[in-house]
Amino acid sequence: MGLVGDLTHVASDVVNAPYNLNDRIAKDSKRAFDSAGDAFRSEIHGLVSVDKAVLKGGSWIERQGKLLGEGVLTGAVLNPINGITQLVSKVGDVHLPKLELSNQAEVNNSLAGKIGTIGGTAADFVLTAGGVSTAVGIEAASATALGTAGAIQGGLFTPTADGSTGSFVTARLENAFIGGASGAVMGGVAGKVESKMEDLVGTSSADKVKTKFVSGAAGGTASGAVRAESKSVFQTGELATANELAPQVIGGALTGAAGRVNGTLHESLTDSVAGRMTNSSVASATGGAAAHVAETHPIIKQKQADSTTIPEQAGQ
Repeated sequence: MGLVGDLTHVASDVVNAPYNLNDRIAKDSKRAFDSAGDAFRSEIHGLVSVDKAVLKGGSWIERQGKLLGEGVLTGAVLNPINGITQLVSKVGDVHLPKLELSNQAEVNNSLAGKIGTIGGTAADFVLTAGGVSTAVGIEAASATALGTAGAIQGGLFTPTADGSTGSFVTARLENAFIGGASGAVMGGVAGKVESKMEDLVGTSSADKVKTKFVSGAAGGTASGAVRAESKSVFQTGELATANELAPQVIGGALTGAAGRVNGTLHESLTDSVAGRMTNSSVASATGGAAAHVAETHPIIKQKQADSTTIPEQAGQ
């Protein structure tokens, strides 16, 4: 089909997609959170049907924690590596092995594993956004920075799904669009919510944390809905199901809130340390300057000499 054909195909999919993300974000988010409980109950039922002993002694909780951690590893390490090796294999016409966990299918299909994968991907996304911010000189949490980071994350570091239809270039362009759109929505929604909340709440450190938490969660929720819907439309031509929305929306809300709160705490700590260092430097500089003046200024030096001789004269 060629690159031009691929670009035309992607553009056509975007224009003719039978949905409106802006109108669906609120409904999708509610549907996703409502289905989360059903998803967990379904998973518990599946475990019981396989082996009832799994639920004894906290084994189920331990298993979900393990799957969550393996999901983080998948999103933060394995997927970026596989995304690059897949790209090198296609461009260089070589075969590089795919890195997977021994239970990768279980991780990919479990709710805990999916949320962990989203969290791991978010960690890489934050690092990429920071790199974009440094390179271009814009705020890391802005819609522009997050959108650019999302496009890079999707186009370069996200491997094409096995069994995907269409060409490799088309699939990577779709990934870049999904990442860019969801990143831009996250930054835009979070910024709007934060701006509104700043007019309603105080300016104390606790208020700032609350504002960042709520705005981050709102931006992450919207971003998760956009990602789930875009991915579903590109891959199936249909809107996302509740089970597809749940991990994306929940994972997006958690990582969005955590990311912005962490940024606020980091800024507060940096400002506090900088303020203490500045005060210490000023005090040292002031004391040093005073000592230097006292040693070099003739009048002060003479007065100091006179003051030191007075007790001796009195003693005589």
